[in-house]
Amino acid sequence: MKTKRIILIICFFLAVIQTFSFSQEKEILIATDHYPPFVFKDTPEKGLFSNIVIESFKMAGYEVKYIYVPWTRCEYMVENGQIFAAMPYASTEKRKQFALFSEIIMAETSQKLISLKTLSGKNSVKIKDLSGNKIGAISGYYYIEWLDKNKITYDLTYGDDLAVRKLFENRYDAVIVNIFYALQEVNKNYKNRRNELKIYNIPELEIAYNLMVSKKYPGAEAIMNDFNWELKKYKKTQAYSEAIKKYNEYLKSIE
Repeated sequence: MKTKRIILIICFFLAVIQTFSFSQEKEILIATDHYPPFVFKDTPEKGLFSNIVIESFKMAGYEVKYIYVPWTRCEYMVENGQIFAAMPYASTEKRKQFALFSEIIMAETSQKLISLKTLSGKNSVKIKDLSGNKIGAISGYYYIEWLDKNKITYDLTYGDDLAVRKLFENRYDAVIVNIFYALQEVNKNYKNRRNELKIYNIPELEIAYNLMVSKKYPGAEAIMNDFNWELKKYKKTQAYSEAIKKYNEYLKSIE
């Protein structure tokens, strides 16, 4: 009887340990930062991109935990295998050297060129047309590779808000920014000059956002495959369609 009781106790503790290990294995850490409307920090609303990732992983049996760090830190953590993934990130040749990229989660059309002077008679410009202007670019953004490829001279700055301030201080002719975040700064500090602002599309920068997954993270490819499988299903849901519709409507409302 005593032996039977000991065996039952051992089985109980093994079950507890296995359950704990399983739950630990199913928790996914993803690095990101405030990037409206895709990702919101310190608000109940996590953002369009964040919600899609949470729901897709949930369908695959994983629980997502976000940590909010600067973009350069996000990339460093992925490159060194300190975290499963960072988001939202566009696939570039440089990043492919140390990272895998998930299926496309959302299209990216929020990168705009803003200026206080007329750069084009149309509502769009090409990257090569920026030559001769003093351009502000945000450190860590994917389009840096495109500017380098087209041999466009630019000045690196840190954050959309700082880039906007430098534009209004006439330190830049134009800046390439996340338009949502940039307009928050404009409406906060330059509202009386909002009508001076010209907003241009840059078709070459309209790309797609993915999870940027660390090649060094244990089991990364298998986890990403689980995510990709469920993401494809989630894209067929009404919730995903409504998220994309909400994004497009918001984008049109601020232009």
